Amino acid sequence: MFERYTEKARRTIFFARYHASQYGSRSIETEHLLLGLLRENQALSRYLEPSSPVESIRARIEADITPRPKVSTAEDLPLSAECKRALAYGIEEAERLNHALIASDHLLVGLLREEKCFAAKILKEEGVEIERVREEIARSGVSETGGFAVAGRPMGPFGPMAPGTGRSMRWMAVLQDAGRVLHLARREAAQRHSAAIETTDLLMALTLEKEIAGRFLDSTDRIRKDGEARPAPLGERVSEAELPFSEDCKEAFNFAAEEAARLGQRTGPAHLLLGILRVDDCGAAKILRDCGVTAAGIRARC
Repeated sequence: MFERYTEKARRTIFFARYHASQYGSRSIETEHLLLGLLRENQALSRYLEPSSPVESIRARIEADITPRPKVSTAEDLPLSAECKRALAYGIEEAERLNHALIASDHLLVGLLREEKCFAAKILKEEGVEIERVREEIARSGVSETGGFAVAGRPMGPFGPMAPGTGRSMRWMAVLQDAGRVLHLARREAAQRHSAAIETTDLLMALTLEKEIAGRFLDSTDRIRKDGEARPAPLGERVSEAELPFSEDCKEAFNFAAEEAARLGQRTGPAHLLLGILRVDDCGAAKILRDCGVTAAGIRARC
């Protein structure tokens, strides 16, 4: 699932999962990801105030967590919504700098961008400033190694591009304008062990977007429950980076680009919702209609 991550970034996520299980959490939260960063990124101290040693951050997190019976390390713990967004923000930061690999410092910026999460609050109180981290990444680049590449494939926003993917295709523009949502959709598909990224995965990703959940969707819990109940398409298993978009998904992207162009806007989450609804017979459109979401209602709020 983490082919583009450096070895250190992958270990960070591994240790986040370990800390979640040790504290009896049923999901991997941002504080667990921060504990993983503290364990793997010794250079994190350069962003702290002199009076804030790394150990003080670890102590603050551990003091706030209520220990529960440990969860088996063999159990597959999901990422929380905040943690998914933080990882997506990390990928955005790497893309912004044209970095092929996602390093632990990108993950740190991702946590800081998820401003209301517990980890971001602690980091800010300990003097970690997002612009300072960004400046350091831009100045020093990424020294970590260990990401995987796929031979002969150009890199796209989420990893190697599929064979025959043309940059001139309209739906490809959506990858640049709504990249974070599409990364989240890829993660949703991978967690369902799907053979392709379907419109249902795209809809599940949209429920994690704060702008969408608060403005366009009133029933995110029901939408996620209905989406999780839909069977994932079967087929040859591939890595997360190589998961293809389904034809329905591509059609939804085309419609989303049309909606954005009509409004003179860049393609965003609301346009993706409209794109899904215009693919009338897809599973995600049915879920939205069952929840009373209409294209007219979304357009009125854009």
